[in-house]
Amino acid sequence: MNGRALAISSGLLVLATGTALVGSASAAADDTPERVRPSVSHDHRSVASRAGAVPVGLPSVDPAIKAHHDTVVIARYTEAVNTQRWLDAVAAIERAQQAEASARARAPRPVSQRSSGGGNVLECIKHRESRGQYDVVNTSSGAAGAYQFMPGTWNNNAQSAGRTDLVGVNPSNASAADQDAMAQHMLATQGLGPWGGGCG
Repeated sequence: MNGRALAISSGLLVLATGTALVGSASAAADDTPERVRPSVSHDHRSVASRAGAVPVGLPSVDPAIKAHHDTVVIARYTEAVNTQRWLDAVAAIERAQQAEASARARAPRPVSQRSSGGGNVLECIKHRESRGQYDVVNTSSGAAGAYQFMPGTWNNNAQSAGRTDLVGVNPSNASAADQDAMAQHMLATQGLGPWGGGCG
């Protein structure tokens, strides 16, 4: 073999050897375990995180689960609000009942309409004052009617009872029903005092 042919053969041999070495290195790299290989995915995750994407490895929230959770939270809040409103209403009712009970306790007790002897108080007063005569007038004192109202007492009592139609009317000229009503009102508001007692 001449020198030129020898040189060409040597060059081909070197080329073949180099190609074989590159192939072996590539194959060896493919056989390298995952933990040994350098990871480039970390760089991708870092870039993704810096870009505002959801970090790789965190589970995403199921929209249905989130909606259910929101519904539960709203329901519990609504229940708490309604419970507080109910408690406030109950407290207001209790305060109103207490105020009503206090008002009843402070209100004057009505005078018994029956005398200690078992008779009706108004009947007793009427009998003592006029012997039951509705048209009688005491000429010396000016008292008139079955219950012997003085004119000023009658007018004040009628005004207090809301019977302005009876103000200025002589008691002896008023109807028996009106005289009874005025006596009833005075007994309820002032007791037996105006008649000097004795019929209780």
